[in-house]
Amino acid sequence: MFLVLLLMGVLDVAKAQGIANWTILHYTDVDNNLETAAFNDYYEMQIAGSGNGVNIVTQLDRAAGYDARFGDWTDTRRFFIQQVPPLPEMDIEEKREALVDFVVQQGAAEADVRAQAAELDDATVFQVFDNYNLGVSFDQTPVEDLGEVDMGDPQSLVDFLVWGVQNYPANHYMVVIGSHGAGWRGIGPDEGGGESILELDEIDAALGEVREQLGIEKFDIVGFDACLMAVTDVAVMLEPHADYVLSSQEVIPGNGWEYANSITAMQNNPDWDAFQVGAAFIDNYIAYYAGPGARTKVGLSLVETAGLPNLLAALQDFADTVAADPVELLSALGTARNNSQIFGTSLGDRADYYSYVDLRDFMTWFSVQTTITDEAYNAAQEVIAAYDATVAYSISDSALPGATGLAVYLPSGPGYYEAYGADYPAQAPLSFTFWQDYLNQFYRTIVTELDGSALQLNITDVFTLGESGSSVDGPVVFFDAAGLGVVDLTYTIAYVDEDGTRTIVDAAPISYTSILPTGETVIEYPNELTPSTFTWGVEFPYISDGTNSVLSLLQANSGSGNQGLVQGTYVNAEGSQPAFLIFDVSTLTYLGMFAIADEAPYEANPLPGDQFIVDLFSITPDGEVSIIPLADTPVTFGTTPFSMVYAPAASGSYSVNLSMMDLAGNSVTANTQITINNDNVDGSLRGYTDTNEGVYFQYPYAWGASYLLTNDDGSETGTVSDTEGIQSLYVDTYPETEALAALEAILTGMEAESAITETTLGGLPAYHATYTVVTDEGTANATVFGVFNEASGTAVLFTLLSSADEPSDAAIIRTLDATLTLFTPVN
Repeated sequence: MFLVLLLMGVLDVAKAQGIANWTILHYTDVDNNLETAAFNDYYEMQIAGSGNGVNIVTQLDRAAGYDARFGDWTDTRRFFIQQVPPLPEMDIEEKREALVDFVVQQGAAEADVRAQAAELDDATVFQVFDNYNLGVSFDQTPVEDLGEVDMGDPQSLVDFLVWGVQNYPANHYMVVIGSHGAGWRGIGPDEGGGESILELDEIDAALGEVREQLGIEKFDIVGFDACLMAVTDVAVMLEPHADYVLSSQEVIPGNGWEYANSITAMQNNPDWDAFQVGAAFIDNYIAYYAGPGARTKVGLSLVETAGLPNLLAALQDFADTVAADPVELLSALGTARNNSQIFGTSLGDRADYYSYVDLRDFMTWFSVQTTITDEAYNAAQEVIAAYDATVAYSISDSALPGATGLAVYLPSGPGYYEAYGADYPAQAPLSFTFWQDYLNQFYRTIVTELDGSALQLNITDVFTLGESGSSVDGPVVFFDAAGLGVVDLTYTIAYVDEDGTRTIVDAAPISYTSILPTGETVIEYPNELTPSTFTWGVEFPYISDGTNSVLSLLQANSGSGNQGLVQGTYVNAEGSQPAFLIFDVSTLTYLGMFAIADEAPYEANPLPGDQFIVDLFSITPDGEVSIIPLADTPVTFGTTPFSMVYAPAASGSYSVNLSMMDLAGNSVTANTQITINNDNVDGSLRGYTDTNEGVYFQYPYAWGASYLLTNDDGSETGTVSDTEGIQSLYVDTYPETEALAALEAILTGMEAESAITETTLGGLPAYHATYTVVTDEGTANATVFGVFNEASGTAVLFTLLSSADEPSDAAIIRTLDATLTLFTPVN
C-alpha cells in the first residue's frame, strides 16, 4: 500500500513538471462552518480539473463536526486537482427525490417530507437542493497529508505557496484565499488553530517572504473567495504583491465563486492575460447567481494595483482639501455618506460594525452637493478619475445599485468609529494612514459642530376615522422634524403590556428625499421644521416553518434595498451563532440566512433539523432594552423554505416612538400612545387612507400596503396592487375639477370601450367608463370611476387596471363601493 501511495504522489507531481500557463493556488481555510460550502467549490474545480495549461493546487483544512461526507477527515491536506467528470445531470424531479432522501436521512418523517416537497415549485427545489450541496462529489487523492495545520498562521500560507510554486511552476500565478472575510480585520478563522485569523499585516509579510524566496516580482492575481474583502486597505496592502486583486465588496453567497466555467475558459484561452482571467471569474460568478435559484446582492470586482498610487495621491489631496474647510463641508460629507452604497446591510446593525462604503459612490454623491467649494469638487473628481483607472472591471446586480468595485472604511459617526474602529490604526497599511487622519478630523468636526441643539422632533396628531385604529383604519401619525447632520429618523411601534413593558412589533426608517439641481434624488433630512406623516399598517409579521408560526420583527434598514431581516440565533449540532433571516419585503419570500462567526459574516446553509430562534425586543417601564429569544417556539429548517405572512395586530394599547439622530450621535425622541381595536375586524381587508386628499376605502389584505407613484408632472398617484401584478387600483386627484371633466380628460386619446355613464360610488354621484391601455407589459383593460369630494373641492378618479387576459375583479369594485369615504383633508 505504501508503494501504491508513493507512486500516486510521484505521478501527480510528474504531471506538473512542465511549465504550465497558469497555476491556481487555492488556500482553503474552512476549519470552520464553511466546510460544507467548500465542497461545492472543489466539485466545480474538479469538473474543470488540472490540465490544458492550468494547474489547480489546493491546501484544504477541514473541520470537526460540520460535514461527515467524503471521509470525514479533519486535518489539513494538499491536492493537485484532477479532472473528474460531473455527476449525471438530474432533472427537477430527480432533484426533488434526492432532496426528500436527504431530509429523511436527517431524521424527518418521510410522509411529511414528501408532502412538503410536492408543493415546492421548481425554482425552490433547485435552490434548496443547491443550498444543501446535494449534487456534488469529491474524488481527489491528496498529494500531501500535513496533519492538523493552523491556517491562520501566516507561515502556513508561506509554506503552501512556496511548495505550490516549486512543484507546479507556471508562467502565471493566481492565489486565492478562501474563508470568512471581514475587510481590514482579516480573513479566517481556523477553529482548529485556536480561532486564529490571517490579519492584513500577516498576509503582507507572508506574500513578501514568498516572493523573496521564489524570486517572483508579483503574482498575477491575488483573490479572496470571502466576504467584504474589496476594501481599499486590502488592495493597498496587496499593491507590492499582485498585479490584480479579485474580491467582493458584499457578503458572498455560501457557494462562493464559480470555478468550473471560469477555469475551463482559462484552459480554452491560453493567450488570456490576468485581466481577462479575472474578468472571466467575474462574468461567471454573476451568471451563476443569476441562474436557477437566483441570489441577489452579489458583486465581484477586479482592481489593477498599478493604479493605486495615483488613487492614494488623489485621496490624500481630497483629505487635505476637506481638512482646510471641514466645517463648511460637513453637511455635504454627511449627506454623501447617507446616500452612498453601504455593504453588509443584510446583517442589520452589524453593517455599522463593518462600515464599508463604496468609494466612487461616496465621491459622486459628494460632488453633486451644491454647497461644496470648487476646490472640493475638483478634488472629488480627481479621486473618481483615479478610481476609474484602478478598478479594471466590476459587476454587481441591481440590488447593489451603487456598488462600483472598491469600498472604503467610513463609519457614519464618531460613536461607531470609537466602538468598532479601535483596531483600525494597527491594521491599516502604513501608506494609507492619511485616511485615519481624515476620519479623526471628520469626527472631531462633527463633535465640535453638532451639539444636538438643532434637533427638533414633535408628534402633533394621530388620525383615524374611528375612535381607535385597526387594520382597516391604520393610524396616520403627524409629526414635525428638523435637524443638522441628521443620519437617521426611525419610527418604532411597541405593544404595551399591563405592567408597562413594551414589546417592539414594528420599526423602520423614515427618509426624506429632494431633487438636486443636477436631477439626482437625494436622501436629505430637513434643516427647517417640516411637517410629515407616516401610516402604521396595524399588522404583525409571522414566520412559519410549516408547523410552527412565530411572531417576529421584520426590520427594513436604510440601504438594504428591497430586503428585510429578522434577528435571532442559528442553532445546529455544533452550537449557536447570531444570525439574520432575509426576506424580500415586497413578496415576503425567504431569501436565505446570514450568520456571524467570530465577527465575520457568511451565508449559512443549514441542514434539516437545524433551528432558528427569533429575537424580540422589550423595553421596561424604566427604559431598559432587552432581547427576548423565543426559545420555546423555534422554527426548524427542513424541506420547505420558511414563509412569512402578515396578520392583523392584537387589540390593545401601543406606543409610537420617533427617534432622530445626528452624525455626532445626539438624538431626540417623540412619543405618543394609540389604541388598536381589531376585535371583529374582517382580516381579509385593509384600509387605504389619504389624509392629504381626504380619501378612504378598503381593499384585499393580501395586496399589501399602498404606495405612491410619482408622475412626470410631479403629481402622485396612490396605488394598491395584487401580489401577482395582475390587477392594480390607482387613485388620482384633480383639484378644482369636476369629476366628469377629469374623466373626460384622461379618456382623450384612449381607446374607449364604453361611453361615460352616470352611476354611484360609495353612495355618491359618480361617472364610469372602460377603456384599453397599452403598457410596457402589454395591453390592459381599465375600469374607471370619477367622484367629487365636496369637502376638498377635488375630483377623485379610481382606475382598476387588469391584464388583458384577466377580467376586472368585480369584488374589488364592490368593496370600493361599500367602503368609500371622502372626508375633509387633514394636513
